[in-house]
Amino acid sequence: MALREARLLKIPAEGLCADIEEDGLSAHVRAKCRSPRLFLLLGNTLGGFDPIRLVRHLRKFLGRDDFLLVDGEIFSGKKTFAGYDHPVNRRFAWAPLKGVGIGEKDGKLHFEICRDRRRKGLYFVHKYFVPKRGKSLEMSPSYKYLPSTFRKLLREEGGIKIVREHWSRDRGLLMILGIKT
Repeated sequence: MALREARLLKIPAEGLCADIEEDGLSAHVRAKCRSPRLFLLLGNTLGGFDPIRLVRHLRKFLGRDDFLLVDGEIFSGKKTFAGYDHPVNRRFAWAPLKGVGIGEKDGKLHFEICRDRRRKGLYFVHKYFVPKRGKSLEMSPSYKYLPSTFRKLLREEGGIKIVREHWSRDRGLLMILGIKT
């Protein structure tokens, strides 16, 4: 959709959907797409992976004139946990399990808030399924940040200078526009 809209506005645009950890991909992107470029990482996508590692990989893609627009979900203790442990989210979390034939009769789905000890102010929701028999099944984490930690992660690991910030109305998401320093 973004590419279609850019083309309608006669803005040169290229899109790429890829694993940014793929060997040689950053060099390919830098060679193929001229700067300035805008990299989008939205919907707390950063939080669905190891954010420290992912930001380090992003750093390889960004050139001096490139921008990054990224958002992160802000950690807020009990409110964060309540955002996961409710019927709608439980149905969402069950979907991949049900897709492989695992149902609620087979065990229990758990959520817990954990602190990532590598960086102060970095948290994640640990999701896992415990079957009635057999080993637990780990599910993807969802990282959350204190605002200062989110900013510091982008600056220190990504080499990003923050140009502008925008908060969601409920202050649950912080969106940052940055440029590589």
